[in-house]
Amino acid sequence: MAQSSHSPPIPWHQLAPAIALQRCGTHPSQGLSQSEAARRLAQQGPNELIHGQTKGLGQMAWEQLTEPLVVLLIVAAALSALLGDYREAVVILMIVVLNGLLGVSQEYRAEQHIMARPPYAPGENFFSRGLGWSIVWVGILMGGFSLGTGYWAWRQGLPTWQTMLFTVLTLSQMGNALALRSERNSFWQVGPWSNPALLGAVALTLAAQVAVIYTLPLRTLFYTQPLSLGEFLLCLGLSSGVFWCIEAEKWWQRHRLKAKTGSPRS
Repeated sequence: MAQSSHSPPIPWHQLAPAIALQRCGTHPSQGLSQSEAARRLAQQGPNELIHGQTKGLGQMAWEQLTEPLVVLLIVAAALSALLGDYREAVVILMIVVLNGLLGVSQEYRAEQHIMARPPYAPGENFFSRGLGWSIVWVGILMGGFSLGTGYWAWRQGLPTWQTMLFTVLTLSQMGNALALRSERNSFWQVGPWSNPALLGAVALTLAAQVAVIYTLPLRTLFYTQPLSLGEFLLCLGLSSGVFWCIEAEKWWQRHRLKAKTGSPRS
């Protein structure tokens, strides 16, 4: 049946091969002639992806702040301040700032490297290339360090066992963020100072954790206990184990890939 003049055009992928070749003006076995290929190249340019305009840091920050959940948190902070509960307002705003810094940092890194990554195959699962396994084992690792620390402190009869568990869990997340900036390259190869926003977010999180532990109003709010210097250093060392384990796993991946291909992939 003939196609109506008012009906929408048939998409290219639904055309019969002969019709598609005819519309392209090419031969099924010989392709385009050299002169025709040169003419089309001069007229339409090379067949390659055009890099679009990337987002600026300001636009990324604005998008982070206008997410529905973040807007709800900002409104909650404003209401808390109006009701005179300034401690709660400060805590909520700290969460908003940390979320924004981490979100902008991750999006900025993704914008810089997305075109350099090999594309996924059409049928490839999102959790392929070891992503699913990485999520599982890193989650188990952080849970193990945190619960193990809390259990040990509880068995020792320390009243600070819950605060130690909480501290290890929080700081191990920061080690995870630092180590996972690259799938293969180490933290030192990427460059410790190459992402100041992430370092600032980590430093701010560490400062917030210290405030929650040692500031009386925040201790009352979060039900924490002040840690001794030895307990805090122990938590800091144990939480860094997540960072070192991820770095060791990346070293093993690089070593295995180099043995196969002769050159590690970033």
